[in-house]
Amino acid sequence: MTAQTNTLAGASPLQRLLSKVSQLFARSPESEIEQMGKAEFDLMAHDIGLSSNDLREQIAHGSNQEILMPQMLAANRLDAEAVHQANPAVYQDMELTCSHCHSQGRCKRDMADGVAEATHDEYCLNAYTIDALKKTAQQ
Repeated sequence: MTAQTNTLAGASPLQRLLSKVSQLFARSPESEIEQMGKAEFDLMAHDIGLSSNDLREQIAHGSNQEILMPQMLAANRLDAEAVHQANPAVYQDMELTCSHCHSQGRCKRDMADGVAEATHDEYCLNAYTIDALKKTAQQ
């Protein structure tokens, strides 16, 4: 098993797909996208379930951006797989939102310290959605 395969073993379908797309464009993303053509790129983005702009942004970030969202869900006593099964579009949107976050260091620290549930509202871009999911789960 390769290191890439090991890294993606627990990854969500979106993370695995974005990793593959990032690998395709790793040499020179801009020229690869330009050679593909707008219509083809737009179709690929649509097939993935992203806007063209979101896909471009994900490619620009590369596959190194860690998605901490499943761990944050767990820290908030939510089952990531259950959320994914019940709300696949919401889950994908949360992954994308997490991939744009600039608070990964604090997120990791708060989860390691066991305080993420109490503090995520201060920095987590998914805080509103997480809180709504928690309210829904309590009903």
